[in-house]
Amino acid sequence: MNSSAIADASALRQLRQPEVFAGLPLRHEWDRQLLIWQEDLAHHQSWALYREVQHQRFVVRRIRFDRLETARHLWPENPHLHGAEGHLDEEAGVQLLTSLERLVLPPLRRNTDIVLDGTLRGLEFGSCSFEWRQAPREWADLQDLFIRLQERFDAVLPRQTGAD
Repeated sequence: MNSSAIADASALRQLRQPEVFAGLPLRHEWDRQLLIWQEDLAHHQSWALYREVQHQRFVVRRIRFDRLETARHLWPENPHLHGAEGHLDEEAGVQLLTSLERLVLPPLRRNTDIVLDGTLRGLEFGSCSFEWRQAPREWADLQDLFIRLQERFDAVLPRQTGAD
């Protein structure tokens, strides 16, 4: 396995399990409500939504892997990661989760469309997990919700903090 593949594998593990990140507080004690991710040629990133019941709020955590920056380093097997956290009020968090609970998708079908940009998106909510490169037309509501989640989460996050 080359050093680029090692960095990708290490970063993807961190993105899919963002509770422990060197630059941010541990989040094992909180309940993860949702995880979304997006992987493209330049960046891989994930956003996790945690519920902090004690303070009646939600915490959004974004982990971002800069593939291009990692490739520029002498030791590219060490992924260049950034993390950020922000707070989302209880009402907004509940509203987003309710939108997901109400989402109805048709039965799955194999998508044979050709994808040019190589972007992979995914969403994990409860026991459901979806991943797609180009959502079929029948998944337009899921695609729209994914974009709204991304925008809403980024709106409450500071620019970024590095782990390295």
